[in-house]
Amino acid sequence: MKPVMTLLVILFTAWSATAQDRTTVQPRAGSSSQDRLSLGVAVANVSSAEQEQLKAPPDSVFVDGQPVVRKKVEPVYPKLAMAAGIEGKVFVRFWVDTEGRVHDVKVIKTDHEILSQAAIDAARQFEFSPATVSGKPVSIWVTVPFMFKLADKTDGGDVKALPVGLQGAIGCIMSFLFEKDIATCKGAITPDAYAVVGSRYIPLVDAIERRGTPKGLPDERGWKLSMVHTFIDDGAQLATLLLRTEYKKTGAFRFHTVVCVRSSEGEWKIRHWHAGQ
Repeated sequence: MKPVMTLLVILFTAWSATAQDRTTVQPRAGSSSQDRLSLGVAVANVSSAEQEQLKAPPDSVFVDGQPVVRKKVEPVYPKLAMAAGIEGKVFVRFWVDTEGRVHDVKVIKTDHEILSQAAIDAARQFEFSPATVSGKPVSIWVTVPFMFKLADKTDGGDVKALPVGLQGAIGCIMSFLFEKDIATCKGAITPDAYAVVGSRYIPLVDAIERRGTPKGLPDERGWKLSMVHTFIDDGAQLATLLLRTEYKKTGAFRFHTVVCVRSSEGEWKIRHWHAGQ
C-alpha cells in the first residue's frame, strides 16, 4: 500500500504545479465566475478590434461623411528635380483607418519618377478625421494629388545652371540610385560609359547590373538625396553633378560624381560615374 500512496502524492504534486503554471490572470478577491467570463470576452473583443483596425477596406465604400484632413504635409521638392527644372503631378493612393491614420501609400500615376518618393513621404505624414457611416468611423481608400511647381521654390542657384534637356538623364540617375525597376534607363548611358567603384574601373552597364555588390553601384533604396551641386562647361556640352546621399535610418552618407555629355543631336547621356563607398 505504501508504493500506491507515494505514487498518488507524486501525481497530486505534479498536477498542482501544472495548474499553477497555467494561471495567467488572477481575478480580484470576491469576483464571481461571471466577472471572470466578462474579462475573457473583453480581452477577445479588444484583440478582434485591433485586427479589424489593420484590415484594408474594400475598394469601394459608401459613406455618409468623407474623411477630413487634420494634418497636411507638403512634399519636399527633390533637389535634383529642382536643379533640372522638373515639374509635374503625382497621384498617391492609401487607406485611412477608423482613427484617421494612413496605411499602404502607393503611387498610381506620376509625371516623373524623380518626384514619386517625395509624394509618398508626405502622404505618410497626413492625419485625418475618419470617414463615417451612420455616425460610426470606417476605413476608406483615398487618392491625393501632389503638384510640384518651381514657383517660389528656386534659390537662383542650381535651377538656372542645368539645361532642361538634362531631365531624362537626371531621372535615370535617380532610378539607378533609388528605384527597383531600371530597365527603361539603359538608353541613357553612352556605349563607352564607365564607373569607378572603390578601386575598380568597370563598364557602367555592368556596374548597374551588379548593383548592391562589391563590383557594382551601391543599392541605395532606403536612402535619400541630401545635396546636389552642378557644374556646366561654357559650351553646355558637359555637365558634372556632385551628389550626396544619406541613409534615412542612421544618417550615414556617401558622395557620387556623375558626368553627363550632350551629343550633336542635343541628347544628354551619362558618360562617367564615380560611386562613393
